[in-house]
Amino acid sequence: MKKQLTALLTTVVLSSSLNTIAADPVKKGELYTTAVTTQGDHSVSRPRNAQTKQEVSSEFGEPENKVAAIGEPPISRWEYSNYHVYFEHNLVIHSVLKK
Repeated sequence: MKKQLTALLTTVVLSSSLNTIAADPVKKGELYTTAVTTQGDHSVSRPRNAQTKQEVSSEFGEPENKVAAIGEPPISRWEYSNYHVYFEHNLVIHSVLKK
C-alpha cells in the first residue's frame, strides 16, 4: 500500500511539473529577471491618458518639440522639459518622465 501511495504521489507531482513547464515559457531552473523601474517624482503634473492634444496644449502649454507621427496607428510624441507625451491619433496614450 505504501509503495502504491508513493508511486501515485510521484505521478501526480511529475505530471503537475510537466504541465507547469509546458505552460511556462521559461524553463525550470533558468533564471528569469525583469527590470523594475520607477517613474521618479510623482509630484510632477503630467497629461493623463485620453486627453486630447488641445486639452494638453491648454493645460500644459506648447511643447519644446513635436515629433511627427509614425506607424499605424500613428503615434506621435510631444517633448516637454520634464516628460514626453505619446499620442495615438489625437489622444494621450502615455506620458513618461525624463530620467
